[in-house]
Amino acid sequence: MRKRPVIVLGHGGHAGVVASCLSELNIPLEGSLAPEPGRSTIAYLGSDRYLRSADRGAFFLVNGVGSVRDTSLRGRVYSEAVTQGYEFLDLVHPSVILASDVVMGDAVQLMAGVVVQAGTRIGANVLVNTGAIVDHDCCIDDHCHIAPGVTLSGGVSVGQFSHIGVGATVLQGITIGKNALVGAGSVVTRDVADGACVVGVPAREKKE
Repeated sequence: MRKRPVIVLGHGGHAGVVASCLSELNIPLEGSLAPEPGRSTIAYLGSDRYLRSADRGAFFLVNGVGSVRDTSLRGRVYSEAVTQGYEFLDLVHPSVILASDVVMGDAVQLMAGVVVQAGTRIGANVLVNTGAIVDHDCCIDDHCHIAPGVTLSGGVSVGQFSHIGVGATVLQGITIGKNALVGAGSVVTRDVADGACVVGVPAREKKE
C-alpha cells in the first residue's frame, strides 16, 4: 500500500515542506490540489474538485495546509476528504525521535527535528512542526498545530483545533482548551480556557 503515490492538499509553504519530507522518505509525489496555484514548486493538478471523480484507491492524500492562528481550514480539508472516502498518509520525517509507546491518530505529521517522548497521545490530523519538543505524557487532540520550536513540558494537554505559536513554551501539567491560541514566544504557566488567546511571558489572555 505504501507504494501508492501521494497527492498533497494545498500549494503553499507547508505543502513544499511536506514534499521535501516525502522525498526524504522515498514516497512518490504525484502533485498537489488547491483552489489556485500557490508558491509551492509541486506540480499543480487543479482544484479539489479533482477528488470528486478520482479513484480513491489509486493514491494517498497528505494535508499540505499549514495554519497561522487558525487551524479550522486544515481541519476542514482533512474532514471533507475523509468523508469522500480518501485515505491519508502519516508523515514522520526520518530525523524524528519518537518513543516506542507513543499513540498516534490518522494523518499525523511530525516534521524534521521533532522529539516526542514516552506516554504521549497525538490525535488525528495533528501537525507537530519543525524542531518542536513534546515531552512525556502529553495529550494533543485532533487538528492541532504545534508550531516550529514549541516546547510542551511533561503532562501537557492541548484541546482540539488549538494552535501553539512558534517558540512557545507550555509548562508541565498545563491544560490548553479547545480552539485556543498561544502566541509566538509565550510562556504558559497556567491553564488556558477554551477559545482563549494568550500571549506574553508569562502568558496572559488577550482580549479582542
